[in-house]
Amino acid sequence: MNDKDKEKRTRHTKLAPWQVEDAARLKALYETWKKSEAGAGWSQEKLGAEYKIGAQAVVWQILNGRIPLNERTVLSWCRALGVRPEEISPTLAARIGQQHAQIRQLVSDSYANVKEGPAIRGKVPVISWVRAGNWMEAIDNFEPGMAEDWVDVTVPVRRGTFALVVQGDSMEPVFTEGGVIIVDAVADGADPLPGKYVVAKRRSDNAATLKQLTMDGGIAYLKPVNPRYPILTLDEDTDIIGVVRQFTKTFD
Repeated sequence: MNDKDKEKRTRHTKLAPWQVEDAARLKALYETWKKSEAGAGWSQEKLGAEYKIGAQAVVWQILNGRIPLNERTVLSWCRALGVRPEEISPTLAARIGQQHAQIRQLVSDSYANVKEGPAIRGKVPVISWVRAGNWMEAIDNFEPGMAEDWVDVTVPVRRGTFALVVQGDSMEPVFTEGGVIIVDAVADGADPLPGKYVVAKRRSDNAATLKQLTMDGGIAYLKPVNPRYPILTLDEDTDIIGVVRQFTKTFD
């Protein structure tokens, strides 16, 4: 179908009574605007091009009730004539209002994915990984000034709860470097459940590490989240000294 056929077919589109009334209101507003200083010198061709209504033939057909208005074109006419949508079409104005309300609701909903955070339950000391290896022995003699820093926590604070700054990428993506883990010290003889994230130390050199405790065939393992690193056996030289309770990450 060529452009002439399309135009001919459009001209024979039967408008609903309310659309005919819209066209009459629009034409009256247009005629008033044409006589004003603002509309002086504006041809239908220029108007259609400037406000993206369409070619001169389209502008003429809209004004004479041959082509129905829609939400987009009524807003274009509003910008051109300096009027409100309801002055041209109460029906389309109501539809536009509903669409805007839906958009506002969507925007509101997009902000509803955040809420007030949990209450601060206390502060715990951030200690070094070296000190973590001797933490249980040092608790009773620990002084506030010995901490590298103190952090707020939203989990219950117990005797021996401490914090460590995550180093390296062996536990990514669960624990990223620079984040802070809150750790509950494990008393002698306590056995954390498999699946927990734990801090373990080697007795031979007191080196501490963060891993996930797993079990396979009755044997306990310390598993890194990052598959590029090896799984370690929880042998007699290794003790679990803490269970991770919380992880926080500060973004600069």
